[in-house]
Amino acid sequence: MADVKIFSVQSDIESVQKTFASLGNNVKHRFLPFAINQVGSKAFTKSVRMTTETLGVPKRNLLHGSSGTKGESSKPIMTKKQSQAKNLSFEIKVKSRWLHISEGYFKPLQTKAGVKSTYYNRRYTHKGSWLGKGKNSGKVLAYLPTGKTKMVRGKRKMIKRSVLKALWAFNPAREFMKARLSETILNEFAPQIKDRYEDKLNQYIAKHQSKMKPM
Repeated sequence: MADVKIFSVQSDIESVQKTFASLGNNVKHRFLPFAINQVGSKAFTKSVRMTTETLGVPKRNLLHGSSGTKGESSKPIMTKKQSQAKNLSFEIKVKSRWLHISEGYFKPLQTKAGVKSTYYNRRYTHKGSWLGKGKNSGKVLAYLPTGKTKMVRGKRKMIKRSVLKALWAFNPAREFMKARLSETILNEFAPQIKDRYEDKLNQYIAKHQSKMKPM
């Protein structure tokens, strides 16, 4: 599944530009990205909050990945790309990748019954699983035996070992779409772009009224 992208649409922007036709294109185009970015930033903040409430993934993980800390190497789950003069859209992206039950996500805890973790705002027990370090990543992950075995080289001879699989919780992009969060965000914030754009143009007129010709 591809990443989920939410674009802030230019709702009724043309009607606003006709209303303020006397300002000239350079002035009108200057304030349009600003209006989109201001509304888009509010939409991104609410998207993060709604995702946290719906999926139970902490805000720090959505913005900074499994490390939960800005500047670390892990990739964020949710990102934003601001509008520019050549690209009049504010983009919110939700990564499409399955999240491991790991020390970075879902608060895993080893118990006798298995690993316990928290998501969808509930506590789950994965029976028969345990926490261990990933061979490639070095991160602490939850593992479950598959019932299959493989032969590996020991110190003196080949030995039989169980084949393990890392436990996954869910794909944020898929759950974001399933909960119809993108529709909710668009319906609430897209109409606000027009109002914010009008406000900025009116503020410009009020500030430069003495230098402008009557409309």
